[in-house]
Amino acid sequence: MASLGGANSPWQDPSDVEGWVNNATCSLSNLISTYCLAGIDIDYEGGVDSTFVSAIVPVICNLRAECFQMWISIAPFGRT
Repeated sequence: MASLGGANSPWQDPSDVEGWVNNATCSLSNLISTYCLAGIDIDYEGGVDSTFVSAIVPVICNLRAECFQMWISIAPFGRT
């Protein structure tokens, strides 16, 4: 699995959400294809803001639309 974020990597509010979604989709798509990954782990335990859902959901939908059958785990804050 590929991991986005990490325990010490707080979510950074992207100034251009659409651009971030496009870049994240492209990067993750390439990683998944190249390394035959089983999925992605979205780990922003440092907290998220109001842009998190509007950025992460389209990335997941885009990857699934590309026929990637994958596992997805999400830890949007430390208590989960």
